Amino acid sequence: MIDLNGVVSGIEPMLRRLVGEHIELQIRSTGSPASIKADPGQLEQVLVNLVVNARDAMANGGIIVVETAREWIAHQSPDVPQDMPHGEYKVLRVIDNGSGMDGATKLRIFEPFFTTKEVGQGTGLGLAIVYGIVQACHAYMHVESTPGQGTKFTLWFPHVSDELVQKLSTRGPDLATGTGSVLLVEDEPTVRSFAKHVLVTCGYTVLEAEHGAQGVEVAESYSGPIDLIVTDLVMPIVGGVALVSYLKSVRPGIKVLYMSGYAAPNAIPEGSLQGEATVLQKPFTPQVFADAVRQAIGG
Repeated sequence: MIDLNGVVSGIEPMLRRLVGEHIELQIRSTGSPASIKADPGQLEQVLVNLVVNARDAMANGGIIVVETAREWIAHQSPDVPQDMPHGEYKVLRVIDNGSGMDGATKLRIFEPFFTTKEVGQGTGLGLAIVYGIVQACHAYMHVESTPGQGTKFTLWFPHVSDELVQKLSTRGPDLATGTGSVLLVEDEPTVRSFAKHVLVTCGYTVLEAEHGAQGVEVAESYSGPIDLIVTDLVMPIVGGVALVSYLKSVRPGIKVLYMSGYAAPNAIPEGSLQGEATVLQKPFTPQVFADAVRQAIGG
């Protein structure tokens, strides 16, 4: 159990880096504790995905509001899910004044791999991850959006006693920690930021690259040892397999962990991995990722 306000304030610096200078990020927190039953790492992932989704809808700049609140739901309304029981909730809202969505798009936004972005600009997994985490928390979600007028995501988390939370640790399940240098190569900004955050939290030194070619450059310019490559399997121009093949030729013995958002069995050519590494299926939780890295790096 965690304080929603504490998670928002803790990840605020990362969110400001993600949105860039052309977008104003406003944080509006409820003045009182907003305790919910959730994993802090997963809640951070929800925030990152929703804020990045809002950012991508505002190519020419705008305003994103992240808001927490306490609300009592006493009656049904068009803005509240039909199956949501009456009672007290802790609320998280992410609001933007970007391009918005039409009705047909809004109906599909939580489908895995559905995206309105150009090829290579996104995997379509961000909002699917949000949906899965909201369901796991037994929370409720509503989306309001109008073309040209922006989008508002509202998440209602069931009430948890604030006094009980104060007596318990606010930490989620411990992540598997480790040491060593990790080369992280991922062309999806949301996934890369999330993975880097987990790696740093777990104690690793992170070398970051946006694509395979940059991964080669980063590795060649780094004089120290690289213990593990964590790379997306499918990337434009230089994919994960080609990247690993080259780096293994110049850095023998380097360990490998692939990530992939493709669920179809034929998405990965048979024999292309040569039995050398594990493929971690996206989306994944902080705990699953930390465990996979620890196992791949050894120890």
